[in-house]
Parts: sequence; structure tokens; C-alpha cells
Amino acid sequence: PVPVISRIGDTLSTTLSYPFYQWIRNGVDIPGATSRTYVMSLKGMYKVRVTGTNNCDGESTPVEAMDSWLSIDNSSVASSEIRVFPNPTSGKVTIESPMAVQVQVKDLSGRVIIRSRDTKEVDLGKLADGVYMFVILDKDGVQQIAQQRVTKVSGK
Repeated sequence: PVPVISRIGDTLSTTLSYPFYQWIRNGVDIPGATSRTYVMSLKGMYKVRVTGTNNCDGESTPVEAMDSWLSIDNSSVASSEIRVFPNPTSGKVTIESPMAVQVQVKDLSGRVIIRSRDTKEVDLGKLADGVYMFVILDKDGVQQIAQQRVTKVSGK
């Protein structure tokens, strides 16, 4: 799918419906922004990634939002400093970060199934095989730093 963004004031939305949405600002997934619409509060380049009924992903063309009434985000954390491995895994996943982080593990429907503070390791061993989204947040759980899909496969 190739979603198209429509903008009215501070609200972004897709012109068609999809089973799964993830809104993105300046190349970073926005925590919790997983519905058809998103209300902006910060300046930036916005796009949306969707999953179609055939489980294929697609991203929109970016939309620039630099209106004077939007705030500037002054935080900058390098997502390249964070590693999530091994991938694929049969159980434990290591999160390597130079700072304390919170981790949310989501299933493909966007439902958070694991939340953890000051995390270095997450055990997927008891979960069903499949693809899970690791969302890495700052230590306060406010700013998203990184995101990575991890595939869980049965151990041999």
C-alpha cells in the first residue's frame, strides 16, 4: 500500500483505511501514534507507515509541518547508539544503550505486550513465534529513541 496523507490544521490523516498505522516524525516512530489520524504538536517532517490487509507495509510521502504555532523539539538522541540483538531470536533479546531506556514490545496489531524500565534484556521465550516491534524510549518513557522489528522463532 502507498498511503496518502491529508492535512487539515494540526490533524493528519490517511485518505484510505488500513489495518495498522504508525505515524513517523523526522524519521522516528511516534510512540502511541497508531491510528488513522494524528494531531501534531511539533514542527517536523511527518509520514505514516501502514500495513495492508495482505501484511505488506508501505510509507507515505513526507509532509512538512513548520507552522509558527507548532513547537520545536529540542531533544536529540542518537538512535544509532542503540542495538537490539540477536534478530531473529528464540528467546532473550539484548538492548545495548549508552543510557537508561524503557522498552515496549508490541505485537503487529500495535498492542503493547511487554513494558520494561531500565531494560538491558527482554525475554520473548514464552511468546508465540512471529514479528514483534521493539520501541525504545528514553528513561522517562516520553521521547522515542529507536524502533526495531524482531522476529521470534522456536528454538531447536
